[in-house]
Amino acid sequence: MIETSRLNLHVYPSQFRHESRILRETASLAEAGLFDRIAIAAFWEEGLPEREAIDDVREVRRFRTQMQGVDAGLWVKSLRLLEWMYRVLAGFRSTAAAVVSCHSLSVLPLGVLCKFLFGSRIVYETHELETETQGCRGIRRPAMKAVERACIPQVDFVVTVNESIGNWYRDAYPRSRVFVVRNIPHRVQPPRPKSANRLLREPFGIRDDDLLFLYHGLIDHGRGIEVLLDAFQQLDPSRHIVFLGYGKLENEVKARCAVSPNIHFHPAVQPGQVLDYVGDADVGLCLIENVCLSYYLSLPNKLFECITAGIPVIASDFPEMKRAVEESGCGWVIPVSPSALKKTILEITPQDILDKRKAMSGYRDSIGWQMEADVLIKAYRTLGRGNLPVQAVRS
Repeated sequence: MIETSRLNLHVYPSQFRHESRILRETASLAEAGLFDRIAIAAFWEEGLPEREAIDDVREVRRFRTQMQGVDAGLWVKSLRLLEWMYRVLAGFRSTAAAVVSCHSLSVLPLGVLCKFLFGSRIVYETHELETETQGCRGIRRPAMKAVERACIPQVDFVVTVNESIGNWYRDAYPRSRVFVVRNIPHRVQPPRPKSANRLLREPFGIRDDDLLFLYHGLIDHGRGIEVLLDAFQQLDPSRHIVFLGYGKLENEVKARCAVSPNIHFHPAVQPGQVLDYVGDADVGLCLIENVCLSYYLSLPNKLFECITAGIPVIASDFPEMKRAVEESGCGWVIPVSPSALKKTILEITPQDILDKRKAMSGYRDSIGWQMEADVLIKAYRTLGRGNLPVQAVRS
């Protein structure tokens, strides 16, 4: 059978649970009418559906592998990834993608293969500086560098998350077109009074006159988790921290919760609920550690989620975060250490928080996902809907 369609395939080598950026991007592309269908290819995991319709245009397809559930070293993981990419390619054999959007360097070879087999256009959607990450060490580093050098010249353009990382790609690959689309949530109505939102305070019995600090997102190494735990374990019970998320250090956080009455853990919530939960905190925490160049140049989406929800932020003294904090007036930048964090927290008063909220209100109203979506849609329009390949592939 032969089927024709303008399909945009987003390839994401994970289970696709709480990936708000990809959801926002694909929603904007669907609204722009550039594609007839948008599919997100992800890994299948027990308890997750193999096919999950998001709306009339978008769908998540999760693919099983023979090595499903095998927890082993680099070589086995690499073989599992290769098998998964083969299954993705086979799964869309009846309708080749007009555009393949690769959300990881590890799957960029699949995009290049689609280009040579079907004439697909390729977009490299890099959420970080992938060859300069904490995990890109040892034998993995030269392998990933080789993939980067071979594949990036083949892509139609690169989309990344801030100017510093964008400039890195422009310098390394001067012939490549690079677009910066920041990870900013949709603009929402002005924040409700704290008393109207007790999503975090009520479950943990936190009083309204206690200061509530929030870390939300991936609970993993390099994200200041140990620094936060050590600092709050030294603070009095009137200053609380809630960890909202999931990750490798969940058990460490839960262990500290058992011995410290001001440390709390809340499981991750759906992307559409995040801002409501963030808005219940007094101050957000965004303390990325300088463990690699990618982290040093990062501009985490949690910083913009805090701004959008109307709460100030304590952030790492790194270039992109410092620029955002200074431009918005949204908080404080500090060295990432328990002593520096403890000192800052002890100095913050309720009046300081109110002053920061007022200072950042104008900036908050001037940003929003729609502005970033305009850049994204403009980039995809350069491919030209009329020129996008309408593939007909025999099954």
